[in-house]
Amino acid sequence: MHMKEISLNIWIQLVGMLTIVASLVFVGLEMRQSRSIALVNQIQERSYNVAAHINAYVESGQDWLGVQYPEARDTNLTQHQIMMRNTEAAGWFFFEADYFQYEQGLMTDEQWQAKLNTMVGNLLRCDTRDVYNIRITRIPAGMIELLSEYELPQCN
Repeated sequence: MHMKEISLNIWIQLVGMLTIVASLVFVGLEMRQSRSIALVNQIQERSYNVAAHINAYVESGQDWLGVQYPEARDTNLTQHQIMMRNTEAAGWFFFEADYFQYEQGLMTDEQWQAKLNTMVGNLLRCDTRDVYNIRITRIPAGMIELLSEYELPQCN
């Protein structure tokens, strides 16, 4: 009878320890998800701030890309071209935030595919290719790898 009591006590302790381990694993996963959400929120907030900054250039008719990246400066741009470049530049910051959100598992495959289709559509346009050429050197490696799968038409 004494053996059965010890055995029952061991089983109770084992179940208790497994419950504690399971609780710790659950808390760890929740903390990891909370961290991912916080990082995504931080990146999205940066994107919004940069977009607001670029919008100030749009409103004043100035070329944000040419100011931020002297190698992209072009004094022969029309107001329409400046507006297109500014809009495309802002879009790249949103694409980066979307990519990070997807990589963290916080966006569905269907949503991501729609965002990716928009991004690729923008890449195929020649009128803002200069924005792509500047931004491609400043985006995450995984995003560069993803975009390198698409063949871009030659632009003159």
